[in-house]
Amino acid sequence: MSSQPTRREFVATVAATAVLAGPALHLLADRGEAVPPPVTKSDTPNWIPTIKPADLIDGAQSDKFAKTNHILLARDKDTIYAMYNYCPHKGCAVGVKADVFECPCHHARFSNTGAVTKGPAKTDLRRFALRLNDKGLIEVDVSHVIDASDKNSTLVVPAAAQPKP
Repeated sequence: MSSQPTRREFVATVAATAVLAGPALHLLADRGEAVPPPVTKSDTPNWIPTIKPADLIDGAQSDKFAKTNHILLARDKDTIYAMYNYCPHKGCAVGVKADVFECPCHHARFSNTGAVTKGPAKTDLRRFALRLNDKGLIEVDVSHVIDASDKNSTLVVPAAAQPKP
């Protein structure tokens, strides 16, 4: 014969569960926006027009295209980089915070080249190929990520496209 809890015992159990689960749910909800799994290589390039090189000054970062196309842009002197905003540590959406790329989940930080500058991430952000189109806009191929050693993973800005002082 099973004994059923009294109403008082049942209410006490539900209340205790809610008290204990509340902080855990808050921690889970505050992990940042997860992004889709890494893009897979496609035979068909998918070039996304973004901004003009002059719109990205030396040392600047942009996550303007992160929500729509998972693109992070950054400039280091005369070189522009396009990175996938998927954190290699736990897969949260990396964005710009205080002039650096930062993951909101565990606060890993990345340089303008996508290199890890603060853990817990152990690997760099992955890069996209990029080029200038005939209208002078930076285009990013989001069909697949490429290795940082690939010559297409950086765009050297022509002198004519440099920002005017």
